Amino acid sequence: MLIIRNFVLNLLFDMFQECSLENLIYNKMLQVKLKDSLCNITEDSDLNMILTQDTNKQACDKVQTEIIENLPLLKNQLILVSSDLAKCLADLVYLNLSDNQLSDLPHSLNVLKKLVYLNLDCNQFSYIPNIVCELTNLRTLKASKNRLEDVTNHLENLSHLEDLDLSSNKLMHLPTSYANLNRLKNLYLTNNRFKQIPSCVAHGMCSLQIFDFSQNSCSELDISPKSVNLTAFYAERNIVCPLFPTWILNPRFNNLKIVSLNQTIFKKFHLPKIQYISCIKKLSMKQCKLSETIIDKLIARMTSLEELIIGSTRAFYRNGFWRMPFKSLKELSNLKELDFSGTGISVVSKSISNFINLSILNMSCNSIIWLPEEICSLRNLSSLILDNNNITILPENIGELVSLKELKACHNNLREIPDTFGTLNNLEYIDLYDNEFETMPETVTKLPNLIGVDIEQNYFLTNNLLLNRDIHYENMRDVLRKHWHEDNERLDGVKLQPSETSELSDDERFSSLSRSTTDSSLENQNLCALPERTFEVANERWDSSDDSADEFDPHEHKEPRRRVYSPFTFYKPFQRVYCPGEFHQKRIMRRVVEMLQNGTLVWPTKFEEGQFEDS
Repeated sequence: MLIIRNFVLNLLFDMFQECSLENLIYNKMLQVKLKDSLCNITEDSDLNMILTQDTNKQACDKVQTEIIENLPLLKNQLILVSSDLAKCLADLVYLNLSDNQLSDLPHSLNVLKKLVYLNLDCNQFSYIPNIVCELTNLRTLKASKNRLEDVTNHLENLSHLEDLDLSSNKLMHLPTSYANLNRLKNLYLTNNRFKQIPSCVAHGMCSLQIFDFSQNSCSELDISPKSVNLTAFYAERNIVCPLFPTWILNPRFNNLKIVSLNQTIFKKFHLPKIQYISCIKKLSMKQCKLSETIIDKLIARMTSLEELIIGSTRAFYRNGFWRMPFKSLKELSNLKELDFSGTGISVVSKSISNFINLSILNMSCNSIIWLPEEICSLRNLSSLILDNNNITILPENIGELVSLKELKACHNNLREIPDTFGTLNNLEYIDLYDNEFETMPETVTKLPNLIGVDIEQNYFLTNNLLLNRDIHYENMRDVLRKHWHEDNERLDGVKLQPSETSELSDDERFSSLSRSTTDSSLENQNLCALPERTFEVANERWDSSDDSADEFDPHEHKEPRRRVYSPFTFYKPFQRVYCPGEFHQKRIMRRVVEMLQNGTLVWPTKFEEGQFEDS
């Protein structure tokens, strides 16, 4: 068997080096039946062609079979397909020509009457060859990542076509004749140059179920498809569009379950006055420059909503809310996933307890200081994301979150963990990176099913930490960072207490950090220490001459003494940092005033720096 395998591999390598596909087909030893994908021709890193075999028995069957029905020829740098190739491929049903350098197809391929799958992705086609329109049994046609600027009118001949992918081309329109593709279920037009939803979608394609119209800049989306079978509509990263697609709220589209409009901004929302009832289950509108008023009006019509994702991950076109915008949501118990990260919310409403079936809650990157005890009633909550807030303490009864499996609370101000935390028996991942802990929280060591944990950048060492397990802490830390898909840019080690730092200039404060591995001194501990010049500045050179005291003038004007902050705690949420008034956003100013009035922000009345006391 090994001799046969080596013989096949060597023969394949020789033939493909000559780019002679005819030899591959006609050689009787290599007439391979590829039905059920038992064989796949690929290219490894050494540019050698290999034949992957599933089992020894299947390998023998493939060598002895006479009919080829499945032919993957991807990633072979083919420039053309020979006209003689189709002579023995009459029974071919699957042809994958993706990732080559093809710009045309021979007319002889019209003999492939049984072909149902054709993949032309990642080639050099500037048009769809006419021969494709003669493959009348074709059900899947993929032609993404080419150079298509136009497509043939005769594609309507493919009456059995179910999947059409024309993504990542240069198309500006589709022929109206494509409306006759009434068996088409999936249409992908992502990353093209359309200025509006094509008329063939609006007047035909009656079986369409999935429609992806993402990355078509500034296009008109308020043109409803004809298909009432539509289940998913994607229009992400379309920059600024004139009108919100109100047709998604029409009860005529009662099969529409998924709507994703992330990073698409709408100039106007002409929402219908009639309170339509929508059956949408997942609404995703991240980074859409939404206000809570618009969100309230949208979700008021969605009685079946299960996933609401309205967070922000970047500074531009952020969704900004003063409060949790869920007053109009009628069926709170249906919601299973809620994401309002990065929206500026500072207070979590006690009404959060009404989301009794909530499984995933993401409120990261906000200005939240504390969590209400009512959040502990979410018995189905499995994922709680709290990172990048100002939280100082977790709810006392957090142990009642019996389904909790992952807690992300990094970049907060936590100093302790409630005792009930140790009863979270299902907790597998906990992220406490960059908080204010001075010792390892004992309750964390009691968690029986903990798999990953990260507690770096607190005020204690993690060297040789075992957490009462055989697995070393460093391994558990790496598991957690992989689980969160971190980019491994996190620092390991200990933060310095503010009292241990020295005053720095602006340039020094933001200079690079130094690391070391020995434990003999402060500079040599496993700390993320401040730059070396920090310690030089600490040893100030005082004038020790006898008359130095006589020369001191308390009325002499001195520059204010700079305060010192650890590089990991600089720009604390309530730290007073000068910013010219003309750069203040009105929304921020109103929010600060409101926080001052309700007592959530205490602004010091006196702020003295660099003052000398005459002893």
